[in-house]
Amino acid sequence: MKAGAQVIHPRSADYLFTSAATDARALWVNPAGPASSSDASVYGELLFERPQSDIRLSQWGFGFSSRGFSFGYLRDRVGGGITNQAYRIGLARGFRGGSAGLSMGFYKGASTNRGVDLGVRYTFLPAVDFAVVLRNIGQPLIRTEQIPFTGVAGVSWTGLTSHVDLMGELVGANRIGRSGYDISYRTGARIQLGRPIPIMALAAIDFASDLGIDRLTIGISIGGNRKVLLAGTVVPTAGAADFNQLSVTGVAVDPLGSQQR
Repeated sequence: MKAGAQVIHPRSADYLFTSAATDARALWVNPAGPASSSDASVYGELLFERPQSDIRLSQWGFGFSSRGFSFGYLRDRVGGGITNQAYRIGLARGFRGGSAGLSMGFYKGASTNRGVDLGVRYTFLPAVDFAVVLRNIGQPLIRTEQIPFTGVAGVSWTGLTSHVDLMGELVGANRIGRSGYDISYRTGARIQLGRPIPIMALAAIDFASDLGIDRLTIGISIGGNRKVLLAGTVVPTAGAADFNQLSVTGVAVDPLGSQQR
């Protein structure tokens, strides 16, 4: 669920993790991510929602990253004829064992505001990566709702000769108008399934502070450097499960290159 009726929630943030994202979509979860890979990348994403009985396009976006510079755009249809937009620009640089990045988001609705994200990613062991991200510094305002300042600590582990990735995150969001932070948790996995055509299955679970499941996102990615990802989200509601989101994402890594990996 979105944090508020007006708040833009990037679809990529439902299935990507701060310590594992490296292509252009990483701009929305950890601005240090694009510097973790030397390849340029582009992406486009469509999100469909089922608020009642109908299905509608609720969000679309695109972006690219190259040589540490990233750009992303999102257009969010909140409902009731309300549309919000977000532009994000990021800069990232690598250092020995890791990378660091900064991004600035410009949010346009009835009013325009901006916020800043800072991120670091570090490879502690050959198979273990850590990440720390500070999001929404300045707590930007979208229409009548303020986006809370949020801190994220993430870790990922790659095993079985790079065929399995396990990820986890601890998230703390500032309570708007009150003292303290709301704590939540995320965990996920990616499993490489096939060759010669690469197929990857993924899952991400968001937990509330009481460890109750807030949402489950599952997906399948087909392709290597040129891939398509289908992802669906289930939200538990009153003893049932509401399947209310489906997204289609296309990603091209090294888009001008001739080799496929």
